Amino acid sequence: MKDNFKSKYGFSMAELLICLGLIAALAGILIPSLGQFKPDRNKGMFKKAYLLTERIVYELVNDEDLYKSGTGVVGFDNVETINYNGLQIGGKTKFCKLFADKLNTTSSGTGCKFTTTDGIYWELPETNFADAQSEAPAWRPIKIDVNAKNKKTIEDVNAGETCNK
Repeated sequence: MKDNFKSKYGFSMAELLICLGLIAALAGILIPSLGQFKPDRNKGMFKKAYLLTERIVYELVNDEDLYKSGTGVVGFDNVETINYNGLQIGGKTKFCKLFADKLNTTSSGTGCKFTTTDGIYWELPETNFADAQSEAPAWRPIKIDVNAKNKKTIEDVNAGETCNK
């Protein structure tokens, strides 16, 4: 005896088209709003540069071999020449040369200007920080350009201050 009952498996064409239509409508509504959640690249790069600056300055000022405190001056005020990785580093460029050594630099400009492998342009002060003859404040700005390829913005990172745009 032959079975006249046929089982249906799967979806009909109408059900499939209705589901695809609903998915397309939801995608049309949701995809434009997802663009708002994309993080800003420049803000992320700036945060990275700020945290790198904070970490490297902390490491440098607390390294007794680089900035000896027993010579009458403390911290970055000590610009005595030191032997660092086979180089004699001292004077007004001591800080920026040591700072640059802690980063992955790709190119060096004049003085204390360089670019890192992630595309951030850095400009560090050439100073002995404790110059009593200077009318400038005790802090010195570290200038960074987080979109160095476009050369549009330069942010100043000052000790204890927020970014000034």
